[in-house]
Amino acid sequence: MIKGIKVFTLSFFYIGVFVFIATVLSLAIRWEQMDAINRIAHIIVIGLTLHQFEEYRWPSGFAYGYNVIGNSLKPDRYPLNQLSAYCTNVIALIIAISFLFFGMSPVVAAIYGFFCLAEFIVHTVYGVSMLKRYRSKGKETIYFPGSATCWFILIPAGFAMIYELCLNNLLSPLGWGLGVAGIIMFAILVIIVPGKIFENIDSPYNYEQRHYEGYFKKFSDVEATTTKPSK
Repeated sequence: MIKGIKVFTLSFFYIGVFVFIATVLSLAIRWEQMDAINRIAHIIVIGLTLHQFEEYRWPSGFAYGYNVIGNSLKPDRYPLNQLSAYCTNVIALIIAISFLFFGMSPVVAAIYGFFCLAEFIVHTVYGVSMLKRYRSKGKETIYFPGSATCWFILIPAGFAMIYELCLNNLLSPLGWGLGVAGIIMFAILVIIVPGKIFENIDSPYNYEQRHYEGYFKKFSDVEATTTKPSK
């Protein structure tokens, strides 16, 4: 059972590839028929697939960094592990692409925009935390796996989305409030709940070594060397 679920979680990469291709094709084919909000929403979903690739495939290391920040004794599986990350990321992709093809309202568009801003804030906070930890080991920037796609895709698209909503006065104060409530609900149901359900310090769904430390490996290797007791 455990082995089967581990194999199942590997499909995460292929789901991301499918969503990326489907969204790129949709944007290219339907560009002329789309308004600005739908175009930006497509760009955000494309950015999300690349963002997840950056976090978990190359350079990877998001799970390691997240767990280390939480002072985990087993950062290869606690609190974030393969199963909890799979559920969060796949659910996020399904929700994101569903609205592209089944209806994009101004409130949903606001949620997309807020999501981009939230990702930027989270990765900046994590990046600063890991810079403090590894500055003496050679780390010189606040980069955290996922930051590049935040800086160059999600943040510009998120601001563009919010600007477009404001420019055309598409939301009332209630609408903006619903957007804020929506992103909070998303965080609770898609990120926090799966994380808590599958959180287990002895979880069998640990990360493989090659996608475990990722970007942070060069710094953790230095840390391990410098903290190794002398004979």
